[in-house]
Amino acid sequence: MNHIKCKVGIIYHMYLQEDLILKTLQLPFTNYFAVSNDVKNKIKQINTFGKKIELLPNSYNEEEFFKISNIKKKKRFFCNTRLAENKGIEYMLEAFAMFHYEYHMYELVLCGGEFHFGDRSKIFDFIECFLRKHPELVDSVKILGNLEWEKIPLLIQESEVVVLPSKYESFGIAALETIACETTLIATDVGNLPELIQDAGLLIPYADSKMLYYAMKEVVENMELVKKLNNNCKKIKIQYEAKNVAKKLLLRLGDNIS
Repeated sequence: MNHIKCKVGIIYHMYLQEDLILKTLQLPFTNYFAVSNDVKNKIKQINTFGKKIELLPNSYNEEEFFKISNIKKKKRFFCNTRLAENKGIEYMLEAFAMFHYEYHMYELVLCGGEFHFGDRSKIFDFIECFLRKHPELVDSVKILGNLEWEKIPLLIQESEVVVLPSKYESFGIAALETIACETTLIATDVGNLPELIQDAGLLIPYADSKMLYYAMKEVVENMELVKKLNNNCKKIKIQYEAKNVAKKLLLRLGDNIS
């Protein structure tokens, strides 16, 4: 009987359970990939098995995420991240409260859909308490329910600014989707976000609502900056197109074909 060898690689999307990663490093995969240098370097610190960890980033479908010409932008800040602890939602609300004092016409849209990991009750309690203290924001802060995936690109495109105030992002797929749509982006300088975003968005420290507020003011007042940031998206997004990442994967797997 002829046996066909199947090349099998493993991709590490995040660094959470060290014991699980150690177990997988001992398995005979043909390739070991990490979605970012941040994850790769973390694994490197515990990789005592001599396994080569290669970079294979996440990608986006360029047929779904692209710039729509002449779309009418809404005066909206879209926080394209799930409502969970360590996603910086509390700092987003604090910054928006300061911003709203000067710019009443803007709205803040949050993603409130269900997620299978983590306890959302604390952050929902915080939002409810925050809005009780700031009743002037009740009509300007909107929480979306479960979203159909194909509606995300239009939400990004319609928004004047996308904000990602996370404590940590192992890759930052929401940031990549925003860049792919050439939409103005504000994000924290954590994890892989600085390497991914480069000069296609404004980077701020995590947990600094005042700096976030300043960044929000900057992108609504400085149209020259916005134009420059959005134009810089073009050179970054090409390398993350699904077809280009797929070619890299096939090339790497092909190197191990005997």
